[in-house]
Amino acid sequence: AGLTAAFYLRKQGHTVTIFEAQSHAGGMMRYGIPAYRLPCDVVEKEIGEILGLGIEFRPDQILGKDFTLDQLRADGYEAVFLGVGAQLSRRIPLEGCDLPDVLWGVDFLRQVAEGKEIRLKENVMVIGGGNVAVDVAMTALRCGAQEVSMACLECQEEMPASPWELEGAVAEGVKVLPSLGPDKILSQNRQVTGMDLVECTCVFDDQGNFCPQFNEDRKECILVDQIILAIGQVSDLTFLEDGTPISVDRGLIVVDQDTLETRMKGIYAGGDVAKVPGAIIHAIAAGRKAAVSIDKALGGAGDIEEVLFLRGMPDPHLGRDEGFAAWPRESVPELDPAARKQGFDEISKGYDDAQAMKEASRCLQCDLRLYMGCNPAPPVSCLPFNEESIQQVPEAEGVFQLLDDEHNVLAIRGTANLRQELLDELDENENAAMFEFEEDKMYSKRESELIQKYLQEHGQMPGGDDDDDLF
Repeated sequence: AGLTAAFYLRKQGHTVTIFEAQSHAGGMMRYGIPAYRLPCDVVEKEIGEILGLGIEFRPDQILGKDFTLDQLRADGYEAVFLGVGAQLSRRIPLEGCDLPDVLWGVDFLRQVAEGKEIRLKENVMVIGGGNVAVDVAMTALRCGAQEVSMACLECQEEMPASPWELEGAVAEGVKVLPSLGPDKILSQNRQVTGMDLVECTCVFDDQGNFCPQFNEDRKECILVDQIILAIGQVSDLTFLEDGTPISVDRGLIVVDQDTLETRMKGIYAGGDVAKVPGAIIHAIAAGRKAAVSIDKALGGAGDIEEVLFLRGMPDPHLGRDEGFAAWPRESVPELDPAARKQGFDEISKGYDDAQAMKEASRCLQCDLRLYMGCNPAPPVSCLPFNEESIQQVPEAEGVFQLLDDEHNVLAIRGTANLRQELLDELDENENAAMFEFEEDKMYSKRESELIQKYLQEHGQMPGGDDDDDLF
């Protein structure tokens, strides 16, 4: 969120300074997402382009320790955006969680990202069911663990982790233990020996609040050597001084949902510090939204739209591809599960050009057809060439066309009385199977227009008429 806000504000011409608690910028992108998902060189390149716009970067500056919000205001900063993220592990009171072999998910991922030498024991259990827990489990396999299990409160269908990430973990050998919660960590001589798990029967109450219910009659003991708890993330808000007007609710900074301004004028917040942690793109969106608000507050128009590429004119002709709605998804090529867990090479190889175009051409199952009328096809203008149909035609000026069984035009006629002329043709024209008509007081002019159009398309009169020589 912070990098995005800085990017757009700098492009609007503002002088921007980033204060970063770590030695490198990137937050959870750099320190929380393993390199096999988001390679370090990609992060470095993207951040380099942002800082290259002329943004001042100050590393190793911790808010509340090295500087305060009041000091920033005193130094002349007209607006401040808080994008400190949620970079601490959520902790729970659990018997045995203070043992040396018990680690915390976000802290573990950060240490690995910082390049610290971490060798886990042979049998590791991860507690948690979200994407962070999945990353912890897969990273554990890359840090020496031979067996990794993942226990979570939710049943497998309700696990908050993305299904494709969970599939990737299972493919690498992670064992998922759904509907089980931690009860007690077992140990001997301060060495972890196992985990007591209890069946979770319900995670949320009727109001949707987190309120797990357990069946104490069903417990299970799993023997493990090491435990990593990955049960959520929280923000470090110790920088908020007593008496500050900035409000906090359930560990999140309260902001105006339209502007992202806090209750302290000129101070904005966004991303995981102001909203339950989610995908990176949500934090990026918050940073962009804050940039608009800050630009307006500083006298700008708040217009940060940019053209990323020129759109061509769409082809209005849709055509028809047999089986279009049933085309299967083009699977993204990945490294072999057995080989990839030996290191941190990026798992996804991405599409080549042909695969990307094929995938982009697929039906996205928008089900728009369900909102269409019962007959979305164009109405049929041709009527059967019989007396019953002709009797429905008005006795008015207009033009009619006679067609054969294959919709070839046999004749084009203008007349002062459509019904009467068609009845006359019914007795005389044996080849006609259908007809269509349109009312027009200037029927002679309209007849000429339709004949000229037919001549341009076919090079002859309709039905090889004897009047061909006249044209």
